[in-house]
Amino acid sequence: MINNSKRMAWPAPFREPVNPYYVNTGYAMAPATSANDSEQQSMSSDADTTSLTDSSLDGVPPYRYRKQHRREMHESAKANGRVPLPHIPRTNRIPKDIHVEPERFAAELISRLEGVLREREAQEKLEERLKRVRLEEKGTCV
Repeated sequence: MINNSKRMAWPAPFREPVNPYYVNTGYAMAPATSANDSEQQSMSSDADTTSLTDSSLDGVPPYRYRKQHRREMHESAKANGRVPLPHIPRTNRIPKDIHVEPERFAAELISRLEGVLREREAQEKLEERLKRVRLEEKGTCV
């Protein structure tokens, strides 16, 4: 156990920079001749060297399987109208600030609504003025 703690204390060994030709390929690549030689050697020997734990046996990478599974679940939910969890609309949730006194809440709500009303009236007046100005401009241009 002491050896393990000492190993963890040391920083990782220096690694050579990766050749940019092989970066972002998604998987490790061997040189073509090496891969061909390895394949020929495997075919010439009678040993069964297939690994049953290899996820690439079926030819589908695991990330693609997850994406496909997610898509199938989404399509199934669309078709059946069912989802695994019940939908809880946001409007039906219990409000967090339920401890506010009703009189204070009413006063604050009224003041906010009056402010919204004043803002809308001002916007309507502005729109009316803009209409008049545009009509006057059209009248003078023609």
